[in-house]
Amino acid sequence: MKSNISRIVCTMVVLCLVFSFSPVSALSVPQATVDSLELLHEPIKLDIDAQLTEPFLLSPKLAQHSWQDNVKISERKYIPPSPEDQAITEQQVQDFNCSSVSDVPPLECESLVALYDSTNGAGWVDNTNWLITTTVDDWYGVTVTNGYVTQINLLSNQLTGNIPSDMGNLSYLQMLKLHYNQLSGSIPSELGNLGNLLWLELSNNYISGSVPSELGSLTNLQWLDLSNTHLSGMIPLTFINLTHLSTFYFNYTNLCEPMTPDFLAWKSTVLIWFGSGLICECLFLPLIVR
Repeated sequence: MKSNISRIVCTMVVLCLVFSFSPVSALSVPQATVDSLELLHEPIKLDIDAQLTEPFLLSPKLAQHSWQDNVKISERKYIPPSPEDQAITEQQVQDFNCSSVSDVPPLECESLVALYDSTNGAGWVDNTNWLITTTVDDWYGVTVTNGYVTQINLLSNQLTGNIPSDMGNLSYLQMLKLHYNQLSGSIPSELGNLGNLLWLELSNNYISGSVPSELGSLTNLQWLDLSNTHLSGMIPLTFINLTHLSTFYFNYTNLCEPMTPDFLAWKSTVLIWFGSGLICECLFLPLIVR
């Protein structure tokens, strides 16, 4: 009898850890106040020792967005890409050859072309010089340092489509800002390859699914914003490896927090934390063990 009970308990625990986490409200996790959010209108400099040509600041374009206008993604109007723009994008991608690019390796150029292709580049608000000049440092929103792409800032630029897995090839990338766009699909696990990444902004997009555990490999990450998206499920336990993370936003999502001791200890080290207010509650399935 005792043996059967032990087997039942063990099976339930395994199922709880592996399969069944359900988000429930956590009143102890407060939402951000408007006063706190207003502080983000001021430029913020990361405490990093990075080889950047300019101070690592929030883009001035961020000031164009009022936090009062930060409506839930479900209430925003989706603007589909026009067939004309899609046809132009396809033609531009076919006509461009990364072998002519002189300031970054071909693989990095191809990653940028994949981003342009998968997000309807011809329909962007600003696509200045993309797939035109042979130095990608001239392309709007792209910064090249010492022969590698180090920053991509395409905030509020009408990107429509999916984040391509090719982005994981930009191994020297330190900043990736794609917020306030119309990106959909899931976060590619290949972003976990960006070991030098310091800043990741994917908020205010239609991205969905779970957060890939591979993002726990971004051990240099200091700023992470996944807020106002359709993301759901449990925040990966691998996030405890993000020991340099100082700011984490995932409010207005269906992401839930695991209540493991390791996760709670890590959470206490993150200086700015605006969550969904959800915790992951384990659901036990009825089992009969004979």
